[in-house]
Amino acid sequence: MASLSTKSTSSSSLYATASSSKRVTGLMSGLDTDELVKQLTMRTQSKINTANQKKQIALWQQEAYQSVSKSIAEFKSKYFSSSSSSSSILNASFFNSNTIVNNSPYVTINGQASVAQNMQVKSISQLAKQASFIASNKVSTQAIQTGNIQSEWTKSAVTGASIKINFENKDYTLSVGSDGKTTQAAQVIHQLNQQLQDQGLSDKLSAAIVDNKFVLQNKDSASTSKATIKSASDSLLNGFGLKVDDSGTSITGSTEINADYFTNHSIAAGSKLNLTAGGTEYTFTVPSTLSLSVGKEDSLYYKELETTLNDSLKTNADLAKKVKFSVDETGNVSLNSTDGSSVSVTGGSKNLLNGLGLDSGGAYSTTGKVDKSALYKSYLGESLSGANLTFDLNGLSKTISFNESDIANFQDPASLKSYLQGKLDSAFGTNKIQVTEKDGGLAFATKGGSTSDTNVLTITSSSKSGVLGMGGALNVYAGESNRINMNKTLRDVNANFASPLETNTDSEGNTALLSEYKISINGKEFSFKPNDSIDTIMKKINNDSDANVTISYSSTLDRFSVVAKNGGANSKVEIKDVTGAGNLSKALFGASEVNGEAGQDAIMQISFDKGQSFETITRSNNSFTMDGVNFELQKTTPTKTVTGSDGNPVEVPDMDPISFVVESKNDDLVTKIKTFVDDYNAILNAVNTMYTEKKPLPTEGKFLPLTDDQKADMSESQITTWEKKAKQGLMFNDSLLSEFAQEWRSGMTNFVSSVSGALYQIGIEAKDYKENGKLTVDEDKLKSILNSDPEKVSELFTTTDGIANRLQTIIKKYTNDSLVDTGKLISKAGSSTSKVDQSDLAKQMKEYDTQVKALKVRLTSQQQYYYNKFSALETYIARMNSQASFFSQNSSS
Repeated sequence: MASLSTKSTSSSSLYATASSSKRVTGLMSGLDTDELVKQLTMRTQSKINTANQKKQIALWQQEAYQSVSKSIAEFKSKYFSSSSSSSSILNASFFNSNTIVNNSPYVTINGQASVAQNMQVKSISQLAKQASFIASNKVSTQAIQTGNIQSEWTKSAVTGASIKINFENKDYTLSVGSDGKTTQAAQVIHQLNQQLQDQGLSDKLSAAIVDNKFVLQNKDSASTSKATIKSASDSLLNGFGLKVDDSGTSITGSTEINADYFTNHSIAAGSKLNLTAGGTEYTFTVPSTLSLSVGKEDSLYYKELETTLNDSLKTNADLAKKVKFSVDETGNVSLNSTDGSSVSVTGGSKNLLNGLGLDSGGAYSTTGKVDKSALYKSYLGESLSGANLTFDLNGLSKTISFNESDIANFQDPASLKSYLQGKLDSAFGTNKIQVTEKDGGLAFATKGGSTSDTNVLTITSSSKSGVLGMGGALNVYAGESNRINMNKTLRDVNANFASPLETNTDSEGNTALLSEYKISINGKEFSFKPNDSIDTIMKKINNDSDANVTISYSSTLDRFSVVAKNGGANSKVEIKDVTGAGNLSKALFGASEVNGEAGQDAIMQISFDKGQSFETITRSNNSFTMDGVNFELQKTTPTKTVTGSDGNPVEVPDMDPISFVVESKNDDLVTKIKTFVDDYNAILNAVNTMYTEKKPLPTEGKFLPLTDDQKADMSESQITTWEKKAKQGLMFNDSLLSEFAQEWRSGMTNFVSSVSGALYQIGIEAKDYKENGKLTVDEDKLKSILNSDPEKVSELFTTTDGIANRLQTIIKKYTNDSLVDTGKLISKAGSSTSKVDQSDLAKQMKEYDTQVKALKVRLTSQQQYYYNKFSALETYIARMNSQASFFSQNSSS
């Protein structure tokens, strides 16, 4: 009987994919089943190998084409990046072989040297100046003003909540709670109406409370336009009794307003109780924010609270074995021992102590009564305790700490003011920063006499959440300073304006900003809404060509400045508030009507004929171009007083005219042109090498891409040598490369009709036909042409039918990487930088992948078929052997 054999499958990944397990073979027959199956399926495996080899060849071809495209792209970037760039071969200044030597402190020039050498500047009597205005007012109150600070408060549940409505076929999103303190239905309604006003809907829709229900109504009773709730935050839907897709000219909540949904209903993470159980001290800490249901029956709510507290106990395994919370259906709370040991409460967070009724006048108990409102509250001292707050004064950062041991000193706004004043005095020195109570919060202002106006104070960060930001204990954002915040809206920044914006009283009796503020800049009217930021206002004005001004803000000086962009003597800065549309100009610039300082033109005397005559030139800017020469006026020239022919004093130039020397830089230009020719040659040589390289001789063998089986039996160096041979001649006689090379040569060397010239006339030509168009540069001849006729060199390249434009056309024809008018090389092989490859070769490779996938399925099926056959043969042989053994035993007996 044959021995048991376990033979490994082929190392080829292509083959192994289909036959991936070891098999017991030849148990009865002695046949090498794996090898037989491999031989029987060799034809299919060969087709897989062939398809993969074709794919590999296509990939190598793609890499070859893409290497050409990359070289051309680099050439394009170097010489055709911008027609206005001096490094662009399209620009005549590329061929400027002369340099203007200019050492004058009064004017700098560059450009056409041949023109500049005939120029002389006799005087610069006046520099151009644009009309301007610098506000004298301080824009802000120059204090960091916090929002309302309370000793205890309940956080808002609608901070950043929104309702998305559709009205007259347009969607609008109305957001509320931006102050972090919104908890009342009336506050939410007021903010919704503000949002309707900001989005231009206040004359069409209004939100209101009617019979304690929410109503969103079309204000025009004759209109049939409906509003539809598209989406909304759960807190607003539940609180107002609304549903998504509610629609009508009047949408009314299905239930009375439940303001509980607008307030926090969660126990803050980090809330703790100090306990003693069995003589051991423990701290029970709420590991993460525990949200409890709103609108649930009390009995169910209390059971949920009990479960939530006991789940939190499990984070301290030892404590969880000793105590548990019980909350009955009426809200009675008890903290019980589970092992018979004594339990006591020794302290903790106010929200847990008060909310569970465990604190009675400072005497802690293990029993109490649930107080929902107290359970959800936040407390000033606890919120600040352990936090570090960083201030920055004129670039000097200092961190102050709210020490836990000092908690009694910052539990209310009054004591907090004193605590902060002491800390800031210690950090920055006395008489540097003053803290005062103002408008229900705190104000931080700098001190220091006349220099205090330029001191910039910023609250930069806090080490603990819940201190800064929306709903934070200090109710002020990180990054707030004693200056105007450019990113805040007019509504949010108004309290910080030294001259606040005009307001009116809305239908609800609330003081509100106007629906819009209009301002005129040089006759151009602008309109801004309360939800526009200062930055938005500045950008809109600065980007408007009719306004023709640039507004900037100095945080150091706390004032705005305005400068006309251009116009010189004709420029102006005229700003005014539009009558009846607010006082934005006064708030920003200190006056309802502003007339800036007048502008002026630059005035100079210049000669274009080497001083034989002079012309008086005026320009509205100090930078300008005349006859191809670029001027930059730096300062006025000196003058002296002499007695004129009429006996009166006259101001005349007190210096010789400024002249300009031109130096030849032909050597540098020859180097630039030679480098350009070398880069051209490099591309041509690479393409020529590809399409002229022949395949290995038949005597050397046939080199196809290696299969995985073949690679498994070869070393890395052998694989590298083989693949080098396999790639040889891959692009031989390639028609696309041959076509490109021909056009590349023609674009460079063909006759330029508009100037009746060609490169060979200036010393650039192909010397040896065997080098397939490679150009050489006769430097002596090129220098001679540059000395005698420099414009001819420039025109050969830069005219409409010149070499530069021809090469650019060729580059686009072959490498344009876009969906429209795709270049031939890109269509053929794609680009190495493209995210999506729709090239011909990419499609071919996908087809090969599809073939391989189908062939692998066929291979697996064939293998299984033959293994089944051989299995049946083994079974048959085993049966025959068994019968033979039976007959043998019977005959011998």
